Amino acid sequence: MTMTILRVSRLQALHSSQKGLTLFECLVAILVVNLAIAMLTMPLAIVAATRLRNDRINKASEVARQSLDRLRAMLEQGVNVRGDSSGLLPAQATAANLSLEPHPTSVVECPGEQWFTSDPQKACLQRVGIHEFAVQIIRGPVATNSANQVLSYPVQVRVYERQAIKSIESGAPTGPIEAQPVLFTAASDQIQAPNKENPLAVLSTCILRADSNEALNSLQTGNACPN
Repeated sequence: MTMTILRVSRLQALHSSQKGLTLFECLVAILVVNLAIAMLTMPLAIVAATRLRNDRINKASEVARQSLDRLRAMLEQGVNVRGDSSGLLPAQATAANLSLEPHPTSVVECPGEQWFTSDPQKACLQRVGIHEFAVQIIRGPVATNSANQVLSYPVQVRVYERQAIKSIESGAPTGPIEAQPVLFTAASDQIQAPNKENPLAVLSTCILRADSNEALNSLQTGNACPN
């Protein structure tokens, strides 16, 4: 009799140890797994969005630098840019200071080799891979010599996301660009602002005719590119 009771007890203990999880335990396990996945997904999504935005900023910075290089090359390669050569000069800003010039209000297709407009309120559409940018190029007053050849002028290139100008076209305010906390910079004179209406990249410089002694003298005396 005692042996029978011991065998039954052992069988009951073995059966109890082999029982599966209850429904409640399964639900708790599923909840824990879902929470872990959610906690991992959020940082990954942030990293992916940050990488995409940094890539967009890099592309915008490169577009701005290329625009300035083309303007420099135009003077350095002996192109006869005169004070009245509207087709060879970017649009003159309406504000006293380039940084106070309002955002562009529209984007246009710039045909052929033309990469800037004669209207400061219009930006040229440029496509780089999957990105679409609106490029606004504005300048200050030009300095000319006695033959009316352009010696120097201050210029600013702003590169916006295409969607930013669509937002402005739909009625967003169009004031001057404002200083914002910088999220990413690739150069000391580049600004990247988080507000979607602000440009991704801003480059300002002085375009100078390097083969002209008059231009070099005006640079040394501080008379070149006063704006």
